[in-house]
Amino acid sequence: MSLSYFVGVLVGFAIVLLIVFILRKSRGASMLAAEEFDERQILIRNKGYKYGFVTIMVYGLLYFLYSAAGGKPIMLDGVAAFLGVMLGVFVFSCYNSLHDAQFGYRESGKRYLVGYGIIAAICLVVSIINLVEGGLVQNGIIDKTAVTLVMGIGFLALFICILVNMRRQGGAGDDE
Repeated sequence: MSLSYFVGVLVGFAIVLLIVFILRKSRGASMLAAEEFDERQILIRNKGYKYGFVTIMVYGLLYFLYSAAGGKPIMLDGVAAFLGVMLGVFVFSCYNSLHDAQFGYRESGKRYLVGYGIIAAICLVVSIINLVEGGLVQNGIIDKTAVTLVMGIGFLALFICILVNMRRQGGAGDDE
């Protein structure tokens, strides 16, 4: 991994942490109150954790068996590990979203819907540009630029799951 790529990832991570810290400080107790889950949501979230964990384990096992059988590498090791973890995270999040347990009982998720849509759109546009420029696959192996495609598809799936749940509820719920 190049130094500029590593520094870029660290700066991006630091920016996200700074934004979360600022939001938590500015909203204080009202933000924490919105994150409360009722007993039904906690049970659903526990099941979501289980499905996410099983997804990661099955992915890891299948990838290991493929590699152990002498299969030609299809992606960089870092991309493969990232893909496995993100599959589990998105299974967990989508399951919770479809079962009305992604957000606290005082929230409907409307404020997150726009953010997830924007993240999905940006990642997918960057992925299309990479695809046009031939950057997703290098020497027959999926390159690190495929990470944006994984994120774009995952956030698009999460966006759709939240939207489906909101439509199912008739758009009910209020964020504040």
